[in-house]
Amino acid sequence: CEMRGCIYEELEVEGAPWCYYPEGSGYRLEDEPVATSDGYIAHLTRIPRASSDNGPFSESKLIQELWVQIFFQNNHRLRILFSSSEPTFQVPIDIPSEGKQPDNPLYNVAFTSDPSFGIRVYRR
Repeated sequence: CEMRGCIYEELEVEGAPWCYYPEGSGYRLEDEPVATSDGYIAHLTRIPRASSDNGPFSESKLIQELWVQIFFQNNHRLRILFSSSEPTFQVPIDIPSEGKQPDNPLYNVAFTSDPSFGIRVYRR
């Protein structure tokens, strides 16, 4: 936990994580998400944090720029895909999509940008 630059704190609150990233960690939304024919696409950049050598998790070894795509695949399912120009593992499965937004999705999607990027999916 601490090797990743996280905070380790045993809490008495039931269900609260004991290991978490400090406030201000993560990615920032560079521009407003752009609507596509079947969802959204957004450009993200890493929020710099205090320089520390955390071995394989040092700031210089983390992906600095990402793209996130949200595909509204049908009324019951959406897919969130993160990609970068750096080689990363992608789950090797094909998930069929109609290539257009569904007529009556049973969810809404909202984006957060403060203090860092987030995606909220709400069931209707």
